Amino acid sequence: MQSKRIDSSDILFLPNDYLFKIFSLLPPSSLARCCLVCSSWNQIITNSSLWKQIYSQSKEHWLQLSSWTATTKGLNFLNDEVQSADWKSLYVKNQHTVLFVLGSVAIKEWKAHSRRVECCRLGMETLMTGSSDGVVCTWSLKTSKCLATFIVPNKGRVVDLEFYEDKILAVSGTEIYIWNRKKGSLLRRIQGYNQPLHSMCYADPEILVGCSDGTIRVFDIYSGRCARIFRQHSDRVTCIVVDMVACILMSGSADGTVKLCDLLTGEKICCLFTSAPPTEVLCLNHVLQQNTLIGGTSRGQVHAWDISKQKILWSVRIGPNSVHSLHSQFYDTALVVAGTINGVISILDTQSGVILRTFVIAHGRKQMTMDKKNSGESKGHLVVTGHSAMDIGSSVEDSTSNVPLPILCLKTGMTKIVTTHPDGMVRVSQFKLQ
Repeated sequence: MQSKRIDSSDILFLPNDYLFKIFSLLPPSSLARCCLVCSSWNQIITNSSLWKQIYSQSKEHWLQLSSWTATTKGLNFLNDEVQSADWKSLYVKNQHTVLFVLGSVAIKEWKAHSRRVECCRLGMETLMTGSSDGVVCTWSLKTSKCLATFIVPNKGRVVDLEFYEDKILAVSGTEIYIWNRKKGSLLRRIQGYNQPLHSMCYADPEILVGCSDGTIRVFDIYSGRCARIFRQHSDRVTCIVVDMVACILMSGSADGTVKLCDLLTGEKICCLFTSAPPTEVLCLNHVLQQNTLIGGTSRGQVHAWDISKQKILWSVRIGPNSVHSLHSQFYDTALVVAGTINGVISILDTQSGVILRTFVIAHGRKQMTMDKKNSGESKGHLVVTGHSAMDIGSSVEDSTSNVPLPILCLKTGMTKIVTTHPDGMVRVSQFKLQ
């Protein structure tokens, strides 16, 4: 007797109640893929009732984890009774917080450049790095393999970069370089300024660069023409952030100030921060949804300001060393991650400045092991997976007991923190809940 042939498309016509039950058993990462199958699945998966159920189930697991670790700092939301909410957004936000505060950390690293890795940018599973060796590289975070290499013509130090689907922008020496990302060809080399550039921000179709003389110069990337010059600071401009919605330019400087001005006219709005004696402002991070600006200084301090009210929200010292990099996810208004020159990674609450977790990548010789099964080689570099992260609470004064790994740049993803270092290494801290 011939068996009945089952059409694989039959699953598309299951009753919605059945599909709802199936989807409620899947992890969110699988649901994201299922959303792309068809419009009817997408409608069921984005249903608030489904995410309310997922959030309730996850919350029970989070509470169990917090009881095992006896950690409650920054997890007050676990005790909140929420009656109504955007359950999907609430899940994403709180899952990220729990993961970064309670999750175990596995480290992998590889030799990305022959010299200092000055800067990096993170997009999905792709990483881009710029180095003192005058090279820009794109990497697969999944395989740790180099996908493409772009050589800076002047072979100078790459101090900042950005990348998008079709283009790569980098600043080196006194010049700006723009490549076609897919073809690898150099599209434009913007010159016209005779002093070193220290920072960059891309606001299509313009690129803003921070200069040694305290000015911010705005170039059109298509014509290469300098459209505007803003005289903001008395010393080099170390970091630039742009709010395209409010049309505000925010900048930090070695003169110890953080200033705001109109993006189009350069008209000064206010000076958010002034330090005496001058404390170099090394990095800025804009939390768009909270309209908050967070900055790190050369004295280990992190400050947060309310941009609308032009006032300080909180200030905290996370250690004795320079805070070289700050980053938070666009969707995440709860956490900001800071990296210092003595290799300490601190996770802070954006609203209060409370340090939720602090750890270093342990690099003692006894802890450095090679996992031959899980390691790989690509274009002459070796992937090491034997490092560990050592939690040190909220005190970082003794964090240099292991060999320090100074952090030059730091970026956060959904489940990982990527750091770059003076030894040419890239290190990925991968978080996982038990």
